[in-house]
Amino acid sequence: MRDNPAFTQACENVESLLPIFIHQDSLALETQWSFPRVTKNRHVFLQESLQDLGEQLRLRGSDLFEVRGNPLEIFQDLEKDSFAKFYEALL
Repeated sequence: MRDNPAFTQACENVESLLPIFIHQDSLALETQWSFPRVTKNRHVFLQESLQDLGEQLRLRGSDLFEVRGNPLEIFQDLEKDSFAKFYEALL
């Protein structure tokens, strides 16, 4: 959050906010040349960054919700279902 003032401001100026990070399955696949799409170092950096963001959010009384799948399908499910159902599924 330290490097994203817009997100920090959003967290401070709303009654509730659901920060979501979507892990895309397609990034776990290999390229056509059998190389990983995401290197081990990038994966470690991402995990450390998400852990840090989650800790910062918990200090503010929130949390980071991580889900895996197709972003479009996840947001369609979120729109189709209610926020409460989606939130309960994450717990």
